[in-house]
Amino acid sequence: MDFHQLRVFVEAAKEKSFSRAAEKIFLSQPTVSAHIKSLEKEIGTLLFERRQRELKLTEAGKILLRYARELLDKKEEALAVIQKDTQAKEGRLEIAASSVPGAYLLPPLLQVFNKIYPGVT
Repeated sequence: MDFHQLRVFVEAAKEKSFSRAAEKIFLSQPTVSAHIKSLEKEIGTLLFERRQRELKLTEAGKILLRYARELLDKKEEALAVIQKDTQAKEGRLEIAASSVPGAYLLPPLLQVFNKIYPGVT
């Protein structure tokens, strides 16, 4: 089971159709079906009741859907934190100012700057 399979499963559950899910995530319908069959084989039970024109989640499918959404959300959250951390601004800022701006104008501006860029000294 991998994130890609879970994403396909969540989309199929949302769309209630392998074909509509395939269109939404830019895969072929047979590829979506193969991902779902692979998940069902790994789990050992059906995830969908296949009806004429619509899919319906089985009880196992409902359980997996809840966890799959949570896992995919956590993955996105982790990636966002990692990207934010690796894109953090760091360095040294040197400012020259006369006494009045240096004493009265710069301190509040630098407080805001330090909140936005904590890695800059």
